Amino acid sequence: METNENTKEKSSGKKLKGIPLKRLSTIIAVSTAVISVFLIFGVVFTFVYYRDMIKTSNDYVLWQQKAEDMQIASDYLTEQVRTFVETGDRKYMQNYFREADVTKRRDESLAFIKRIFPNSESYAALEHAMAQSMLLMETEYYAMRLKGEAMGEDISTYPEKVREVVLTVEDAALSATEKDELARARLFNKYYMQRKSEISSKTSICLNELIAELSDLSNAAENRLKITLILEVALILLFIGLSVCGVVITSRQVFDPLIRYIPFIENDSPLPVQGAYELRILANTYNSMYEAHRKSRISLKFKADHDALTGVLNRRAFEKLQAAAEEGKVAFLMIDVDNFKSVNDTYGHLFGDKVLIKVVALLRDHFRADDNLFRIGGDEFSVVMFGVDESSKPSIREKIESINSILEMLGIEETGGVTLSAGVAFGNMIDQALIAKADSLLYEVKKSGKGGCAFEE
Repeated sequence: METNENTKEKSSGKKLKGIPLKRLSTIIAVSTAVISVFLIFGVVFTFVYYRDMIKTSNDYVLWQQKAEDMQIASDYLTEQVRTFVETGDRKYMQNYFREADVTKRRDESLAFIKRIFPNSESYAALEHAMAQSMLLMETEYYAMRLKGEAMGEDISTYPEKVREVVLTVEDAALSATEKDELARARLFNKYYMQRKSEISSKTSICLNELIAELSDLSNAAENRLKITLILEVALILLFIGLSVCGVVITSRQVFDPLIRYIPFIENDSPLPVQGAYELRILANTYNSMYEAHRKSRISLKFKADHDALTGVLNRRAFEKLQAAAEEGKVAFLMIDVDNFKSVNDTYGHLFGDKVLIKVVALLRDHFRADDNLFRIGGDEFSVVMFGVDESSKPSIREKIESINSILEMLGIEETGGVTLSAGVAFGNMIDQALIAKADSLLYEVKKSGKGGCAFEE
């Protein structure tokens, strides 16, 4: 057996020398790091290009909206001024100036376009068309002034731009009817219609050119994103290939032995000494530590959950039981050793310790093996009885009385004259309410003379 084991170890050593794990892991780590760096850059560029594509796509939609707003606003102004001249209703004039001076859809659209393409020829032409449109508004102000005077209204109540209009001497001398007709003629004559059509046509052409240019930017951003994604996929495939190669090469030297170790570790058993040289050292070291730990763990576990003096479960074990217990019938006994302080003061702590050991022995003798006995404090004990309801009152009372009888028979020389007082509560869960109830019942026993037990009514 020793010869075979040595042969196996030599064989493992040769394999380890043939494929040094340190060198292999270094190659894989460096290759992985390089590919990861490229992938990180790819992700960054993907995010940038995706953001650009989304931005240009959103801008494209917004551009179309702005283009429509510019045309709609221009047509709206013409409609409002013509309606005012036709009807004389001042609300149309108010609508006109609200659009021109407050809403300013044409101005906002032009400002938006300037932010995107400030130096483009299309924008320059569009700005020129806007300037021509502003000049055409002078004709519209003139027509509104004529209409106001034709109606005999107080021009001082009109908007400032209308008030500032100065009629020619000939137009000022016209009658109200002639001024009314001249106002209509100004807004419906061939010159006005031709200028309006030219401005509208030029505006539409410029906007279409700019939208086409923005569409090209969107397509370019989309193409950049596609190329970046293709490169990322290639890097990911390379990364996967490298990972697979690394796993295949190292599995026989490291992974397979480690996988075989898992059931032994899960079952808390020593490891078989096998695999690469490093793993053999690991297994031997683990087995040595396992044996030492197993011995100390048994001792520590017992000490952690048991009282050092009496050997019964301690408060920590009680809290663990309380947290893990499921709902069901349970009886909880809070037990106190009567006059124990006096025993300690009179006979000393060593004698008191012997008394507690006798009390625990009696409790163990009288309660079932599966009843949980705990030392909660110095002279305080508790018993948790599962599957027990109030029908067990006589049996529990009999146990306490029997223990007290034995303590009395043993006499002061052995027990110092102690007795047991117990408060017993029944419930479906070991919660604070149940504990408090048992503690309250214990207090009643102590108050009424000690040496007995009390149950909830």
